Amino acid sequence: MNESLIEFRPIRLTIEYIKDNYTDKIGLERMALLAALNSTYFSVLFKNAAGKNSSTYVSDVRIGKAKQKLVEINDTIAAIGKSEGYRDVCHFSRLFTRTVGI
Repeated sequence: MNESLIEFRPIRLTIEYIKDNYTDKIGLERMALLAALNSTYFSVLFKNAAGKNSSTYVSDVRIGKAKQKLVEINDTIAAIGKSEGYRDVCHFSRLFTRTVGI
């Protein structure tokens, strides 16, 4: 992560928003609107700051929370996927496997 860009208020606020609302549908247009920036410009700034594009960042936050829940609670993968904002359990399972490796 590029710490100097993370300190840029619109990016910092967007990252905080993602962490607080990761279960909601969060797309590039919505993030750019929250940051009050053009979506193309926001996308470039976000990638430079976070080291990954915004959709990958949101996905990584969701998968991280799912990993935490899998350890902490005794629930099905389907239920955890849905609680983390994934509507399609098969998509969640494939993404989780690809990201985590198990």
